[in-house]
Parts: sequence; structure tokens; C-alpha cells
Amino acid sequence: MLLDSSNQNDTTLPATSGVALGALEFIVKIGLGTPKEDFLVMFDTGSDVTWVQCEPCPSSCHPQEGPRFNPSASATFQYFPCNSSQCRELRNEGNQTACDGSIRCAYEVRYGDGTVHSSGHLGRDTLTLTSSDVFGNFPFGCGLEQVGNFGREAGLLGLGRNKLSLVSMTAKYYDSVFSYCLPSSSSTGFLTFGPDPGSESASFTRLLTVPQVPTFYLVSLIGISVEGKPLNMSSSGGMILDSGTSFTLLPDPVYAALKSAFGSHMSAYSSVPGTHGLDTCYDFSGHTDILIPRVTFHFDGGTDLDLQADAIMIGASMSEVCLAFVPHEQLGILGGWQQKRTQIIYDLAGSRIGLVPGACS
Repeated sequence: MLLDSSNQNDTTLPATSGVALGALEFIVKIGLGTPKEDFLVMFDTGSDVTWVQCEPCPSSCHPQEGPRFNPSASATFQYFPCNSSQCRELRNEGNQTACDGSIRCAYEVRYGDGTVHSSGHLGRDTLTLTSSDVFGNFPFGCGLEQVGNFGREAGLLGLGRNKLSLVSMTAKYYDSVFSYCLPSSSSTGFLTFGPDPGSESASFTRLLTVPQVPTFYLVSLIGISVEGKPLNMSSSGGMILDSGTSFTLLPDPVYAALKSAFGSHMSAYSSVPGTHGLDTCYDFSGHTDILIPRVTFHFDGGTDLDLQADAIMIGASMSEVCLAFVPHEQLGILGGWQQKRTQIIYDLAGSRIGLVPGACS
């Protein structure tokens, strides 16, 4: 059971780009344990289980900024046994679990196509968000094996919709509302738990609930336009909002339509081969005035998301700048790169998602 925080209002954490840590996701600092140690973690609306890398760690832990969490150094840390309700909830949410000598609950969570994962043991300890937002008995994974490119962050903060996420466990303290604004690589945004004054100027769309994908925040995508002209999309569909996915994934036919429409506005620039799964790239060398066509997502309820140029494209140099979208066989996923500088408000009690453009730089 999660112990009470002394604060039942809103609280805000600074959020930064993970580029300095070798990641494209976004980072906040949290405290764990007694005495408190601080950890830089990616926050992810597409998963539920929070985890950090723990000692003693075999060779499969990745290098991170700062020390790993040491359970034996915290006076309040405990492992969950296999027969605990939290371990059962892991199984209910589709995570792989096992038992270590019938004592500790072991977890494994997989991301994306399943090749990226974290595994270890499920424990609990004091979570500190701010000096007045302190929660006891917070469940999180003590990671002993991480596979995939996580950058140098210490772990992941799960903000999904299922019971083991931080959002679900603190719902009564923050009125089932949280929001964030993802910054550019050189700025600072925020992650706020609780109602935020920004919601007064927000445009809202319905939050959908689909039993097959209970973790995810799903909205209805009506259409996409390039320079005000709608793409030829055969039908609208659901789109998942996922701060932990780098680039937006679009169903294959929708991506093909976007690529074609976008390319028709880019004839002034030479095409170059793609890289890292991005296949629509240009050489901007020698160009001083670069015009990027405007891309807009249209959601149910008349809510639009207008993308800025650096939320549309990405490049390591001016000679290779790519459209930051990826084709996908399944549902569309609105990635963090396209969410930049827009405050995304998750009002779970009201079953709605709000957008406030230009909320951070």
C-alpha cells in the first residue's frame, strides 16, 4: 500500500532532453530510498513499471550517470515476495514474472518489438518527487539486466494507465491529472502531477479506452495535413500518445501519403540516403533559408497539433536531415519528438487529453 504524501496539490519536476545522456527520450530526477538518492530517469507514458538499475549488477547493466541504486544501503527497501498482490498484478498486466527460490518476485518488461527489455526483482521503497511529495512503499523494479539502447539514464518512470504505474498509485493525491511539456535539446520543460493552470487554455480531445491496450493513452486521429492540404487517408484511426517512443510511427499507407505530400514541397533540396530507419532525408548544405512544410495532426473534437520544424525533422548535420517519422504495421504512435513544446494534459477523471501549444521552449 502506498503511504500518503504530505502534499495533495500539484507538483512540478523540471524535464530535460536526454540527448546529453545519449538518448532521444526525456528525463526527470527522482529520489529513492532512505537516505534519499537521486536518479535521472526517462518518463514513459507507454509503460507502467518504474525501474532503476541496482547493485550488485552483473555485466548486463549499461553505464549510467551517477551510481546505481543499492538496496542494502536503504533502511526502507524491501523485496516483494512471489505471493504478493503486486507480483500478481505484474502478471495481470502481461509482464513476465518468475520466482527466485519462492521468495522474491522477479519481473521482466519488454518495449517496442520486444528486443529492448529490463529484468530483475520487484521491490518497494520511499519515492521522493519533491521535499513535500514523498511516498512510502512505492513499487519499482530493481533492474539487474537491461538490454537495448537506454542511453546513460538510471532507469524509467512508468506513467501508463495500469495499477502499478506512478500515475495510478498517486491518483487520489493529484486528482488523476498529470501533464508535461517536452523541451528542445537546449531548454527545460516540465512534468506536472495534479491540475495545472495551463488547462484553462487547452483544446481537448476524447481519451479512448480499449481493453486490448489498457496501458496506453489512445485518442482518435481524424486526419493529417501538410501545408493545410489533408492527406489522402482511407480512414481515421486510433493514435497512442507515448513519451517513451522517439519518433512518430504511422500505419504504412498513412506514412506513404505523408512522405509523398512532404516530398512535393522539398524539391529545392537534394535527397540523400536514409539512416537509422529514417528514409526521407535531404542535404541542406549551402542553403540559408530552409522552408519546411507545416505538418498538422487533427484529432477528434477539433483539436489540432501543429508541429514546429524541429519536431518534423532531425539531423546530425546539415548534409543529412531526415523526416522524423517511421512506417509501422499497426496503430499510430505519437512519439516524443513530435510532442515537443506542446503541453500534453492527461485528465483521466475527465477522460480527455488536452493540448496547449508553446508551453515550453
